[in-house]
Amino acid sequence: MKLKHRVLVTGASGFLGASVLEVLSKKPLEVIALGHSANTASEANEKGNVTWRFADICDKDALRDTLEGCDTVIHLVGLLTECPKKGITHQRVVIEGSRCLAEACADSGVRKIIYVSAAGTNSQSQSVYHQSKWKAESIVKSSGLAWTIFRPSLLFFSRVAKDYPGCRKDFVATIVQQFSWLPFVALPGSGDSLCQPLCVTDLSEAIVNAIESGDHEVVDAGGPEKYSYTCLFQDISRANFKLKYVLHLPMWLMKFLAKEVFTKMTSPPLSYDQLLMLEDDNLAHPLSDHSLFEGDLSRW
Repeated sequence: MKLKHRVLVTGASGFLGASVLEVLSKKPLEVIALGHSANTASEANEKGNVTWRFADICDKDALRDTLEGCDTVIHLVGLLTECPKKGITHQRVVIEGSRCLAEACADSGVRKIIYVSAAGTNSQSQSVYHQSKWKAESIVKSSGLAWTIFRPSLLFFSRVAKDYPGCRKDFVATIVQQFSWLPFVALPGSGDSLCQPLCVTDLSEAIVNAIESGDHEVVDAGGPEKYSYTCLFQDISRANFKLKYVLHLPMWLMKFLAKEVFTKMTSPPLSYDQLLMLEDDNLAHPLSDHSLFEGDLSRW
């Protein structure tokens, strides 16, 4: 990669963002890590070529200032659970945020946007999460800039929660935290839906490789093998707990709780929208099928 190439990473303090920064820190690049507020900065701010900046993703003026001199933007801002009382919604964060960012990029002379969407995203998606990703993809494609869009399946770092560096958390660490005090691990529904777990490090490598290649294409990013959610939850339970079984809870009950109980909680354990996603397969062609990834994918 050429020297002095400046890259901005949105959502830099998240699970994927921290991993992408780790890969970028080893490249001859200038890296701007964008977070929402100073208390979201991860341990990656200690890297020599990473400079942290903080701005609201919908503040176009602040984005323009932050984007000065940037060649490429890696757009990782995402949202699983909404909090409307705090203005944290798919419409504002994912859709409007992507629109503000794309316009600011065009105004600032940015050449390329790399956007991380999600497997299963399409115009007919039943979940608001996937609908917002689809609309954000459309914004990126119509930005007038070069673009690469990744659609990853379920991301993980390790089956074992204690292996996770710093405060990074994905679905594994979240499940372990939620059920550490119960004699079982709860799984909504039958657990028959399939996904293709992809190691976050593998995706991060491909994202960084896309800085100088892969313009104007959508990249499927599945892991090497398909697993049912029942199998995943059983593996997580065995790897992190002793003598805990997976308890299947009726989906109708979980949807009722999500609508009538969880919405009243400050930090709900899951949302109705997440339950909709659990009912669908989360599949994608293996990332190893694409030239942006070299070598063998890490296995679940």
